[in-house]
Amino acid sequence: MGIPMEFIQMVRLDSGVFEGSNLWSPLPGYPAFGGQIAAQSLASAFSTVGEDSVPNTMSILFINKCKSDQKVKYTVKNLKNGSIVDMRQVDCYQNNVLVSSAHISFSKPDNNAHDYEGTPYRIYDDTFVPFAEYISKSLTNSSAGQAEVNAKFQVLYDNMLMMFNVLDVDVGTENKDMRQIRIKIKQRQEEVIGVASLITLISDILLVETALMASNLTLFSKDLSLLTSLNHVIHFVNLEKSINDGYIYYIVKCKGIRNSKAICEGQLIHEDGTLICLTGQQGVFRVKSSYSKK
Repeated sequence: MGIPMEFIQMVRLDSGVFEGSNLWSPLPGYPAFGGQIAAQSLASAFSTVGEDSVPNTMSILFINKCKSDQKVKYTVKNLKNGSIVDMRQVDCYQNNVLVSSAHISFSKPDNNAHDYEGTPYRIYDDTFVPFAEYISKSLTNSSAGQAEVNAKFQVLYDNMLMMFNVLDVDVGTENKDMRQIRIKIKQRQEEVIGVASLITLISDILLVETALMASNLTLFSKDLSLLTSLNHVIHFVNLEKSINDGYIYYIVKCKGIRNSKAICEGQLIHEDGTLICLTGQQGVFRVKSSYSKK
């Protein structure tokens, strides 16, 4: 589909029907990355609208787990073709089981203008470390021995190479229930379908992780028994400004936790503060019965 990214490998099977492959799981043994399912869903919907269309909003429900070692099928349903907005529903199936269902709206560029008085959050002074170092530090803080830490790190690092081929990701310091992520694009995207799909992928990186910080947990904590996203919502604001040069920043925050359910939100912005998109997500996490918060 003209997007030179490992994450968005799509084949058209029929009108409005696509096959997605090369699915990725950020952690060994975990389901396929929800951000990739969302990005492939968006790319599928793009094929059914005009070439000059841009996405306004996307809301996706993650219904069943998706195995990363198997292909998926996307079916696109035309909900509305209007003079101002087009709407599509994209359902993702794996072995005839519904994995996710997305609703996406598109409009022409002239009808997609947003005026914001200011972004919800601003870039602040921070200390960033490469994602690989974030993994290493998280593992070192566990009670495992150094040999075990080294072995786990190598497995996790190798598993992350697919993301590292596309993005340079630096992780900021925990700031209570907030974190900054600094990202540099390694595979340039010029067409709006590539930009929007990559932004969708990025918008799921470490978003639900903010819910763990209040409980002194990380993605790699041995006490974590479950971490999953129930949904993902994106409001696209500015896709015209290039994301290829310099850094973009993803500021993520946990808004609250109740009964192991967390509400998280984020904003993706350029270095100069220009807002790219706003995101929201509900996640669920559980810890092992032996865990005690320190």
